[in-house]
Amino acid sequence: MDLPPTENYTLPTSITINYLDEFLLVIEKPAGVLSVPGGFSPAIPHIQKLLPGELGRVWLVHRLDRDTSGVMLLARSPEVHRALNMMFDAREIHKTYQAVIHGVPAWDSITCTEPLLVNADRSHRTKVSSQGKPAQTSFQIMERYTEKAALVQAKPRTGLTHQIRAHLSYLGYPIIHDDLYTNRNQQAILPVIPEISSTPRRMALHASEITFTHPVTHTEITISSPLPADIRGLITSLRDSR
Repeated sequence: MDLPPTENYTLPTSITINYLDEFLLVIEKPAGVLSVPGGFSPAIPHIQKLLPGELGRVWLVHRLDRDTSGVMLLARSPEVHRALNMMFDAREIHKTYQAVIHGVPAWDSITCTEPLLVNADRSHRTKVSSQGKPAQTSFQIMERYTEKAALVQAKPRTGLTHQIRAHLSYLGYPIIHDDLYTNRNQQAILPVIPEISSTPRRMALHASEITFTHPVTHTEITISSPLPADIRGLITSLRDSR
């Protein structure tokens, strides 16, 4: 199970709502919060538990890993949930992520199209495999920090579990503090980053933006989310060390 210890987080008591109408909402999921209740971790808070009770039931359209922060889209009725799911399947909902990665790529941008097999081993990792499903993630370097690390923007075209994490690991640049996708060979050759020892040990991945056409009003909506304090602190430390 990809569940880091709860002491890595200051667990929230509520969730910020970035957009709300009678049909759907977009929330700001903090790191440390599960998308759905965890059968093996009932004490860890999940989204529905932290949303205001007056909202009633909500339906998840997509998930973020517990360790990932940022924007999430939820429906307020089964009909809207179904419509948004169809939009995801048709690749009409666009998501953007930011991550701080180990190492500094020579490329400024790249698109990884390696197929991915979900739940490929006993650790439930997603792996590049010829037996996997088609997957596509575009990456662009936003900032480099000497030879140690870089800030990268990721835009997944498909939506497989752990897609960004698996593709970055395959390219040789795993996300900082992503222990599940940083293999032993990478640990041996990746540059040492003393700055990360002073920052919270959670995966440096953030869902920074989502764009979609409202399924009822048909207006285009873009909701953005700034990097949270812990990732900003990591970036400041890396900048100061240059």
